[in-house]
Amino acid sequence: MIDQVYALFGMPDEVYADMRRQRPESSGIDNFEVSLYYPDKKAILSAGELVAIPGPRFMVHGRKGSFLKYGQDPQERRLIGGMRPGSPDWGADEESAYGTLASVEENGISQEIIVTEFGNYGRYYDNIYQAMTCGADLLVKPEEAIDVLRIVEAAQESQNQKQRISLK
Repeated sequence: MIDQVYALFGMPDEVYADMRRQRPESSGIDNFEVSLYYPDKKAILSAGELVAIPGPRFMVHGRKGSFLKYGQDPQERRLIGGMRPGSPDWGADEESAYGTLASVEENGISQEIIVTEFGNYGRYYDNIYQAMTCGADLLVKPEEAIDVLRIVEAAQESQNQKQRISLK
C-alpha cells in the first residue's frame, strides 16, 4: 500500500503509525493505520484482520469530488483457484469492484463508474528480467524502492516513539 501512495504522491514529509496486535493468537501486527503527511494532503493507509464487512479498498477525497473502489486485485485469488496468467481475463476486475467517481458540479453531484485497468503482477518480474538481459529501463527504480523502505522504517519508528517522524 505504501508503494502505491508513493507512486501517486512521492515522498511524504512525515509519517505517523499506529500498529498493534489485536488477536491474542497473532504472531505479529494484525492491525495498522499509517498516515503519510504531504504539504497539501494526507494519505491514510489501514488494514486489519478483525473486519467483518470490508470498506473501500481505495477512497480518495478532494475539493471537486471523491473516488471509491471496493475489492482487491483478483490475480492472487485466481492463482489460488487454479487459473494461470495468460488467460484473456487474467487481470480483469469484476464489474462489482469497479470504482465510482463522484464529481461535484454546479447542479449537484454526478457519478461515473470507472472500469478497473487490467492487473499484471508478472509485468514487474518480466521487467526485471528484461533489465538484466537486455538493458531495459526498470519500471521500479532502486531509489524508489529505498524511499518506500525509508517510509516503512519511519512507520516502525513512529510506532515505537508514538510520534510523527520527519523524512526531510
